Amino acid sequence: MKRMISILTLLLICIPFASIAQGKKDGDQLLGVYWVEKPNSTLKSKVRIYKTSKGEYEGKVIWFNEPNNKDGTPKLDPHNPDPKLRNQRADQAVILRGFTYNPKTKEWVGGEVYNPEDGKSYSCKLKFQDSKTLRVRGYVGIPLLGKTLFWKKLE
Repeated sequence: MKRMISILTLLLICIPFASIAQGKKDGDQLLGVYWVEKPNSTLKSKVRIYKTSKGEYEGKVIWFNEPNNKDGTPKLDPHNPDPKLRNQRADQAVILRGFTYNPKTKEWVGGEVYNPEDGKSYSCKLKFQDSKTLRVRGYVGIPLLGKTLFWKKLE
C-alpha cells in the first residue's frame, strides 16, 4: 500500500512537468529555415527561426534574392527606427521578435514582425497551417486588421 501511494505521489508530481516539457518540445517545431515570397513581387528570401537565450523565438533573414542595389552595393535597412541598424544589410535583418508558444492554441504569440520596407513593426501571431506551411499574421490592434503570409518550411 505504501508503495502504491509513493507511485501515485510521484506520478502526480511528474505529470505537470511532463506536459510543460511537451509544450516546449511542441514549440520548437517552429525552429528552422523558411522560404518567404512577397505577394505581387519578385522578392524572395529565406528566414531562419531560432530560440533566444530567454526562450523566445526570433527570425532573421539569412538569404535574399536581390541583396544588392543596381550599383552593386548591398541593400541596407534605411527605414529602421533604430539609427544604429540603418547600415545593417537587408539580408541580415531580424524580422521576427519576442514570440512564445501557447500550447493550448498551438500558436506562437506576443511577438512582432518587422517590415524593412517601411521600418514598422506589427503585432504578429504564427501558426502552422500544415506541417510545412507557417501562417504569419501581422496586424495592428486586432488580428482581424492585418495581413497574412504563408511561409514554407525548408528544414
